[in-house]
Amino acid sequence: MPALVSLRGVSRSFADGDSTIRALVSVDFDLLPGELVAVTGRSGSGKSTLLNICGGIDRADGGSVRLADVDVAGASPPALAEIRRRHVGIVFQQLNLVPSLTAAENVALPLELDGMSARDARDQALSALAEVGLRGRERDFPDALSGGQRQRVAIARAVVGRRRVLLADEPTGALDARSGEQILELLRAQADGGRAVMLVTHDRALAGLADRVVELRDGVIASVVERSTIGAVLSDPWSR
Repeated sequence: MPALVSLRGVSRSFADGDSTIRALVSVDFDLLPGELVAVTGRSGSGKSTLLNICGGIDRADGGSVRLADVDVAGASPPALAEIRRRHVGIVFQQLNLVPSLTAAENVALPLELDGMSARDARDQALSALAEVGLRGRERDFPDALSGGQRQRVAIARAVVGRRRVLLADEPTGALDARSGEQILELLRAQADGGRAVMLVTHDRALAGLADRVVELRDGVIASVVERSTIGAVLSDPWSR
């Protein structure tokens, strides 16, 4: 099965005054349809940089990146923006919901910006909200929703339009334990439905529903742990 995201020998550095920070160093990484990959590591290990490169938000300094079978390095900025709109949904750590828009309007917004009619965008938004368990909350504004519900709106916005790649940056960081478990179960369901899902987290214990756990350390993939079945993950003390 071909990867929806494929990185080969990817490196990324940032200037910090007179010094250089090597955020990623010769990273090879694939994200396949139907799998949930959890990327873990301490703060500064390169997790968010990896997510941004996988999502076409940032470009690598070296190596090759293919996103939806397109060479990102060779794509023009307009072409890359179109690839992101059509194929990649990102749940940002701060969510970035528009407070003056309802849940349905927040989810429909990227579709309308892409040229879809308001009616069709709303229909798809309602379907996406139902998919994440928010049927009946479509007219609520973000301030009227709990933290977990706002996360669900952000996930619905990320997958609306049938995007195939879902990237989530610390999606449970501000949630209580129960809400965090629900969001992880929802991300697992998105992968089971055929999407390629990558979850970035600093907490390895939250990666218990993943098919693979990739640990970054100083910009290098330090370990990859495979999980053949969900049951094996949940019964493994390592994942608690």
